[in-house]
Amino acid sequence: MDEQEALKIFHDIKSEYDSIPSPKYRHVNLEKLTIHLERLDQIKDYLKENMAFVRLINALSQIYKRLIPGEASWNNTSEIRACWSNTSIIQYKPEID
Repeated sequence: MDEQEALKIFHDIKSEYDSIPSPKYRHVNLEKLTIHLERLDQIKDYLKENMAFVRLINALSQIYKRLIPGEASWNNTSEIRACWSNTSIIQYKPEID
């Protein structure tokens, strides 16, 4: 495989991704998504400097994590807030003479 073939694969996947209606995570086919992520991983060495390639991998990875149960680290912002609210807060009172 050379860089031209890698670019063709990238553009094919990108055009298919762009054709998915919003919200993309509800309309994407999980089997195709997995195949696309594997193919993008194969061409990563050729296009890792391309910002459009990096953004596409990021977008597909986020959709994948959202669709696979148990893969996401945080489900929503309320869980993040709950975690922060459980931390102890130390308050110092000024000494009054």
